[in-house]
Amino acid sequence: MPFCTIVEWDQTVSDQLAAMADADAPAPGLMVRIVGTDGSWTHVIELWESSDDARRFGEAAAPALAQSALRPPTRVTGFETAAASVR
Repeated sequence: MPFCTIVEWDQTVSDQLAAMADADAPAPGLMVRIVGTDGSWTHVIELWESSDDARRFGEAAAPALAQSALRPPTRVTGFETAAASVR
């Protein structure tokens, strides 16, 4: 079942996230990643093939995030999706 994660910062960090991203090699199981800023908040919404894929990515990304200047996110949530549609 697809799994959605939402990671939010109460500051504008989309440029920092873009610099850290590897656009040529999406993480295994990642179906969609949306990054955007609305005023002073930055939001990352991801749709994964499974919660295990999201967990593995989080574990693999943790060391790079810890070494970056990016502060930890303000809010993180995840949930099994009841429906997901990607065109």
